[in-house]
Amino acid sequence: EGLFFLQDAESLARDDFDTLRDMAEESFPCRASLLLAEIPGRTWPFMTVLVYPAEYGDEVSRWLLAMKYGGGETVEIGTNKLVAFHQAHPHIRERFEIEPVPGEAPRSLEELLAARKYAVQR
Repeated sequence: EGLFFLQDAESLARDDFDTLRDMAEESFPCRASLLLAEIPGRTWPFMTVLVYPAEYGDEVSRWLLAMKYGGGETVEIGTNKLVAFHQAHPHIRERFEIEPVPGEAPRSLEELLAARKYAVQR
């Protein structure tokens, strides 16, 4: 899933990117990618994009709310937006890979196999 923080100025998008990167280094619920990108010709051509597994949508939303993050002039979200983003061939200015904080990492293969007999998985 993709969360897009859109800006009309590169410096504002850079601020969004730096802020999210710094906050995510301290705590983030899952593995994710953070991108600083530009798609020329758009109303908001500069963007900070947070890409994460869709099953972590609730956790990422709670994390952003807990951190009181308010980046972007406007914000867009969704897998369809992520597809459109890649099809637009954006100029990636910078990329940062986010690792989850210890204790928040996804279950290992062994844990998944041991729990497969249960009907509900979280």
